Amino acid sequence: MFDIVAGALTWIFRAAVIKFCLSIALFAVLAFLWPVLLLILDKTGFLSVSALDSALSSIPSGVMWFIGAFQFGSGLKIMLSAYATRFLIRRLPVIG
Repeated sequence: MFDIVAGALTWIFRAAVIKFCLSIALFAVLAFLWPVLLLILDKTGFLSVSALDSALSSIPSGVMWFIGAFQFGSGLKIMLSAYATRFLIRRLPVIG
């Protein structure tokens, strides 16, 4: 019985905790670098707030109603986080 508990604890501290810490560290780095990246893109002129605002204002009101009714913003965030998680699990050997 002790071997099972010791094996489970060994697995938890060797695999699960380390992967959790690496995932949190990667998330923190990305969360801190995202505003810096947006600032750099805005300064270079590649991404400007006025261009984005004019692009969003050109969407017809009927399309905007469907975007609001189907909660497109929430769904897009969920799908992007799912794709990022899939990338982390499959492509990065340290985490996956």
